[in-house]
Amino acid sequence: MMSSSSSSGNMEKTYIEPDFGKYSKIAGASSITKVIYDAKASAAVGVKQYQPCTLMAIHTREFGEITALPAGLQEKAYREYLNALAVEPRGILVSEQFKNSYGFKVGDTMDYKDADGNTVTGKIVEFVKYWPGYNPQTISMKSDGTAEMTENLLVIANISYLQQKFGVTPYEVWVDLEDNANSDGVYQWIADNDVHVKKFVDKQVELKKVTEDPLLQGTNGVLTMGFIVTIILCAVGYLIYWIMSIRSREMLFGVLRACGMHKGELFHLLINEQIFSGLLSILAGIGIGHLTSSMFVPILQTAYAAANQVLPMKLITDKGDLIRLYGVVGAVMALCLFILIMIVFKLNVTKALKLGEE
Repeated sequence: MMSSSSSSGNMEKTYIEPDFGKYSKIAGASSITKVIYDAKASAAVGVKQYQPCTLMAIHTREFGEITALPAGLQEKAYREYLNALAVEPRGILVSEQFKNSYGFKVGDTMDYKDADGNTVTGKIVEFVKYWPGYNPQTISMKSDGTAEMTENLLVIANISYLQQKFGVTPYEVWVDLEDNANSDGVYQWIADNDVHVKKFVDKQVELKKVTEDPLLQGTNGVLTMGFIVTIILCAVGYLIYWIMSIRSREMLFGVLRACGMHKGELFHLLINEQIFSGLLSILAGIGIGHLTSSMFVPILQTAYAAANQVLPMKLITDKGDLIRLYGVVGAVMALCLFILIMIVFKLNVTKALKLGEE
């Protein structure tokens, strides 16, 4: 959301910054910040040797209010990296590739420049593995059908220091909406203020695209259908086994009743059979299911577009989903037990005993 004028030849580009304060009037906006994002920058990794990199310049406090990263992804907490950058005006956070591939360490100085060739020197304060808006790797397909992985370099600087060195530079405006707000207010604000947008990314729309992805929907459909078919087959097999088992022991039940066993004791016997056969099997199935899910996640990670996947895939177990899952299993078991109880009630054990005597 910058307006600029440029010319060819040896003429220098001139950027005109609009009023940044007007973005605070966006309906539902809780925080806004400037972010210089240059995907065509480069960093010096040796004597007169530059490598392409992504350059980001941020206001650490505002950036920390808008963004977040899950705990455990990196050696330190996300806020610690922002604090390290904030106390060093010319400090830079760089991706781990600078350490692993080029031998840089904390405290080293490094030259980097933007797409226009403006060069500045920064001091490395920390190395990061993940960062909001940064993809560590890019996977592309070659003409022969094989995948090619490219490591992406990242340099993060203080925006105030960079603007001091570069002057007015085009930047992105990142907006964080309140919990109960949606992006409709942003679209309306853009239309009302006649703002010419060069790039617009809506997180809500992007999340909706992911959930509505045909491959994901198809996978969920197959898994859901597999669950339904499996539970129906299990219920039918369970009923067939126990109905045949009870029918085959009808005369035995008559003998036990003739020997003085009460009907309540007979039911207690059948309940114990259900506990030690059915309940233990269900508990074993739950454990095997959790183990299989944790082993199946890497397969899903490989199947879905790894090139678009920045953070590692994580198995998330929602309590609501577990309640619904166990509720369905419990309902099916209750229905099966109800059918078995009705069959036991209809057993004519006296007739079966007489039949045995004959």
